[in-house]
Amino acid sequence: MELLDIMKHRRSVRTYNGQPVSDKDVEQILLAGLFSASGRARRPWEFIVVRDKDLLQKLSVCREHGAGMLANADCAIVVLGDPQKTDVWAEDCSIAMANMHLMADYLGVGSCWIQNRLRTAPDGRPVTAYLRELLRFPEHLEAEAILSLGMTDNHPAPHTESELPLYQVHQDHFATPYHMAQPDMEKAEYLQNARFPKGESGKSVLSFMRDSHAAVTGWTLDLMNPQPDDVILDIGCGGGRALKRVSSLVPNGMLYGVDYSETAVTSTKEENPEDVASGKLTVVQGSVSALPFPDNTFDKIFSIESYYFWPDLENDLKEIRRVLKPGGKVFITADIHKRENLPEQVLYHIRTLNMTNLSFEEFDAVMQKAGFTSVKICGKEHQDWICATGEKATD
Repeated sequence: MELLDIMKHRRSVRTYNGQPVSDKDVEQILLAGLFSASGRARRPWEFIVVRDKDLLQKLSVCREHGAGMLANADCAIVVLGDPQKTDVWAEDCSIAMANMHLMADYLGVGSCWIQNRLRTAPDGRPVTAYLRELLRFPEHLEAEAILSLGMTDNHPAPHTESELPLYQVHQDHFATPYHMAQPDMEKAEYLQNARFPKGESGKSVLSFMRDSHAAVTGWTLDLMNPQPDDVILDIGCGGGRALKRVSSLVPNGMLYGVDYSETAVTSTKEENPEDVASGKLTVVQGSVSALPFPDNTFDKIFSIESYYFWPDLENDLKEIRRVLKPGGKVFITADIHKRENLPEQVLYHIRTLNMTNLSFEEFDAVMQKAGFTSVKICGKEHQDWICATGEKATD
């Protein structure tokens, strides 16, 4: 098994079937910890292997929450750190914990990391004090964590690349995203779900987008400057996170979301249950080409990372203008725009999904053709982002 496969397969396992973990497996797990890297090779750790059932039961109540699985574990490894050896003992002990966690999963042993440092016992003492009294280790040692171990019949499904927050990787400067390949995202099913989220794969894509679009969503809302009484529409509402953020800025207004994906409509409602229940938010399935709203309805309309897939951009923009109130504004944002030297990964997605990707000049022209006034196309420094704004004439 490749190392990355082991890392993807590793999951926290909190339920055990009562079968014993072999001594050989425990020793292999301990060796993985002992072979861990540490600053200046100080190895500031001490491991206590606990198999006594009474002690495991007492360990299971070492902190207020999150240690209960120890009561049914077959074994636990308590990882202690020695601050006298190094000031980075916590980091070094965490490396050892991570390696043992991975080794346990590789061997087919369920395991779970139970944090001790900076945690409190039910009696109000630090967990270290509780464990020191129970396990009788020296005063100068600190408890970092406990690794619970047990055989299991309920190992969670492995992680997939599609879950990864790639937006947290940056190039040269924090403001510049690092474009990296993500194998699961290159699969046809995943890519098509970016265009039209459907079923479980669609839910996974929407969950990823809720996080990956957070920064460009914040920029959009800053530009839009929602007012307390605004009536606002989100076209291509996806997972509903943008509407959730808008809601806090529009205490007295009304919000609407539209998406042509039934999965996206359901996700938006699930993300905003209180606003849906109160009637503040209405979410409908529909197309930007035939918006299911009367003329002159909205103060502001926005769309984030959606225009790429609109079937007839000029006429779709005219449809948006129809439902805007006179003087109302539209804000259409995306995190890429046409320019030279776009990363090959971005160009691959554009080709594969047949995405519309306009330059500043092209966006300005199509907004003008659609009849908007006060058209402005802006970007953000150190980013490929683009925002097209326009108003509906008041006469």
